[in-house]
Amino acid sequence: MSAINFLLASVLLTAATTEAVSQDQPSAPTTAEEQQSGRGEGSAIPEAIGRAPLDSGALESSDHEPEITFAQLVPGVGRGPIYPPGPARRCIDGKVMLRLSIDSEGIVRKIEIDHSSGNRQLDDAAISAAATWRFTPERRNGVPVDSVMLFPISFDPPSWC
Repeated sequence: MSAINFLLASVLLTAATTEAVSQDQPSAPTTAEEQQSGRGEGSAIPEAIGRAPLDSGALESSDHEPEITFAQLVPGVGRGPIYPPGPARRCIDGKVMLRLSIDSEGIVRKIEIDHSSGNRQLDDAAISAAATWRFTPERRNGVPVDSVMLFPISFDPPSWC
């Protein structure tokens, strides 16, 4: 990939990051239903950020800029990350950066840890949640395509820590 295309891909990633990061961080839930959904005293918060096209060829193949719609998490499908009890009791926090490979149907096909939280239980909880998610697929010029997304998940300890 040429330096100009790499720069263009970097600009696209920066724009996607700006659009995708949520401005509102929900407070920790207290009901049993909320805890079952993966949010309880101490929380695990997924926040979609950078997205990158899997194939950079689409950026190089045309004289005009392609229309790209990035993959988006489908609300209400799958479950949120569950803060493991062991790390929660020991007031361990962490942030896991997952690299998700999403196919043209919006199914997560591969999950890798791009950056570990430093705690295996937190990393495993993030992977387990991501395996249940569905996305609207990335589209280039209206055509669904495979893509790769960086997806951070923060585990914050209970308020009594």
